[in-house]
Amino acid sequence: MTAWLMLVTAVLPPQQDFTWRGDLRAGQVLAVENIVGNVRVEPGTGRRAEVVAIKRAGRRGDPGDVEVTAHESGDGVRFCVWYPGMRNAEPRDRAGARDGCWSWRGRGGRDSNHERNDTEVEFVVRLPAGVRLVAGTVSGSVDARGVSAQAEVTSVSGDVRVDGFSGEELEAKTVSGHIDLTGVRAERVGAETVSGNVTYDGGIVRDGNYEFKTLSGRVLVTLPAGAGAEVRASTFSGRVRLPEGATAETTNRRRNRVTGRIGAGGATLWVESFSGNVDVRVGR
Repeated sequence: MTAWLMLVTAVLPPQQDFTWRGDLRAGQVLAVENIVGNVRVEPGTGRRAEVVAIKRAGRRGDPGDVEVTAHESGDGVRFCVWYPGMRNAEPRDRAGARDGCWSWRGRGGRDSNHERNDTEVEFVVRLPAGVRLVAGTVSGSVDARGVSAQAEVTSVSGDVRVDGFSGEELEAKTVSGHIDLTGVRAERVGAETVSGNVTYDGGIVRDGNYEFKTLSGRVLVTLPAGAGAEVRASTFSGRVRLPEGATAETTNRRRNRVTGRIGAGGATLWVESFSGNVDVRVGR
């Protein structure tokens, strides 16, 4: 056990929950890689982080056969979920799951035993200020509130919501679901979904970069009063609307591609939808 982390890991008897508590310093990473279930992140107290995983029985399989593990390194700590029958899930492999769990890195896979267990695991994370976040799930939503460091939040089938973020970079992705970002202050923000809406209500900084994309859905960006940005907006089947007073030029009418400037410019804003409207607004 490394000196920087005071780790208490409790893997309780079958069908019970998992609780981890430990001290993390600013710049380290707390990563949660879930498979079936939601992930909720909220601010912690001091340097102490806490992760609780709650197992809920599905229609098939025993929750006691689903294991949650914690893997520490000098960079931080990572939490993995293991279903019965998952390949490459021997204890020696699990102990080395420092760079990513099987579900994200392709080292493992599903077989018939896994398919017969649909236990849901819900994570609740209390994150100290300054600790970087990586939170993802395959089937479920990710909700993060009050994160104050670089963050990556992802889902395959579910919504992604971030509120009250402050940090250098925020990345939010889902395949089938909506993305809702509010109260964000960051130099770089990226939000992308295939099927769903993207909503952003937050600040921008000069020379910052902000990209919001969806294939099928609407993009709505609301900036604070006095914001300045160079805008690149496009949609194939929809309309583009910039705030009153913005300068705009349509560069491709067939693709409905618009370039423009809000205020004095400065930040770079990319807004794109294939099938849906694109709206950029400035608050009062």
